[in-house]
Amino acid sequence: MTKIALLMTGSELMAGDILDTNAPFLAQQLKAVGFHIHEKVSVGDSLEQLQTSISRLSAANNVLIINGGLGPTSDDLTAEVLAHSAKQPLITHAKALHHLNQWCSARQFEMSDSQLKQCQLPQTATIFEGSPGSASGFYLTVGTCLVIATPGVPSELKAITTQSILPLLQQRFNTHEFQPWQRFQVFGI
Repeated sequence: MTKIALLMTGSELMAGDILDTNAPFLAQQLKAVGFHIHEKVSVGDSLEQLQTSISRLSAANNVLIINGGLGPTSDDLTAEVLAHSAKQPLITHAKALHHLNQWCSARQFEMSDSQLKQCQLPQTATIFEGSPGSASGFYLTVGTCLVIATPGVPSELKAITTQSILPLLQQRFNTHEFQPWQRFQVFGI
């Protein structure tokens, strides 16, 4: 059975400032195509917490989906920590830079230096084409684990999941073990 873990990141999640709707969405989408979540962890925007969680979860699972931490601010740490975990340098990813240029141009935005941070990805990262936001979702391998990094914005996550993540997982992993679930609500048994 394919073991999939979710790592939800963001201090706003830990403080209760926003409700995590992304984890239930991912669990439902994965279940619909024959995958089930083995473990879910939430951490704040801390280098140490992210590093510890990524190391443990990537060693114990076949797939790790990290949600959040790809934006332009100083507390967006996912790409940096993933590069360290994969023992790779951060590079300016040409396709991510092209995507950001197109995204800014379509909105008539002037690209800022802080936005360029979103193009700094681990050297072997493969970006998901057609990411709807300024940050590109991407994937790479850490050890033997497929690690997928997604933006935290729910609408961006939904688009990347249906267009790219589910097809990638179905291509790489066996879903023949799928057993349909049925839920019965009973009372007074």
